[in-house]
Amino acid sequence: LPHLDKKPRGMVGDLALHVQCPWRLDTETSIVTGLTDLWQPIPNCGTIDYDAWDWDRDGNLQDQRMADYFSQYPNSKVRSVSPFEHGSFTLHLSENVKLFVFVSGCASEDWRIFRHSSYDTHFVVTGGIAELETDE
Repeated sequence: LPHLDKKPRGMVGDLALHVQCPWRLDTETSIVTGLTDLWQPIPNCGTIDYDAWDWDRDGNLQDQRMADYFSQYPNSKVRSVSPFEHGSFTLHLSENVKLFVFVSGCASEDWRIFRHSSYDTHFVVTGGIAELETDE
């Protein structure tokens, strides 16, 4: 399992996972957050002008829910991985939390994993097809 180091902006492990396809983080009893929460404003923060609201500048539900999760479980670790068809998978985390990653398209990049300290080789799933991408 990857080793996590405390960094000024959070925790960084030996491996970095970048997910562009649909995903959802669940506890045993509820959804923590998922992909589409990125485009939802933080609830109870006053009147929202949706024409002017910007998910990055003004904050969003996904970031808030992820911050809440990691403040509650600061030492969350990957326990195991369950692979599925076409590159989909479930990461089983400590505290019985699961990250579901669902590949849903046939052309765009779905996700990639690489060693955080070295960007030369990435394992990439695009359109459900896995390949190694090297920086040569």
